[in-house]
Amino acid sequence: MKPSSENKQLFIEGMKVKFKVDQANARVIPRAKLDIVYSNFINWKRENLLIHSPKEEKGKWKKFNTFEYLWVKIVSALRQYGFSHAEIIDYKKEFTENYSVSELVGSIDEIIEILTEKQPEAGEFFNKNKTLIKELVAELKVSMLEFLFYLA
Repeated sequence: MKPSSENKQLFIEGMKVKFKVDQANARVIPRAKLDIVYSNFINWKRENLLIHSPKEEKGKWKKFNTFEYLWVKIVSALRQYGFSHAEIIDYKKEFTENYSVSELVGSIDEIIEILTEKQPEAGEFFNKNKTLIKELVAELKVSMLEFLFYLA
């Protein structure tokens, strides 16, 4: 059976998202690129303001993924505006807690309705595959920080 052009396009879009996710999770950003005073970085780490990353190997340069880098930049900005460590920890919990995708974007039925209004062909495709999509989305968990990144 030959895949339909709709399925090919969906596969291509899925691969683009996967590529974006893989790129975002790759540890390629050196600590020096953070442009943060080292003592501040160490204090923030000690105070649990930063997102935990796997243990760094001794003698290796510490590298960050995109989410960790963005979070350090957010912490830096919040500190510049006078936010306390406790307030930043609260934001960290909110931004890094995993939510189901439906909690973040609403029900699949609502999304399909909006898609159908904007793009009738897309709505038809999603309506045809609603059960499968609901099953797949029900299992997805994502943090608010990741969700905002994917929207960008």
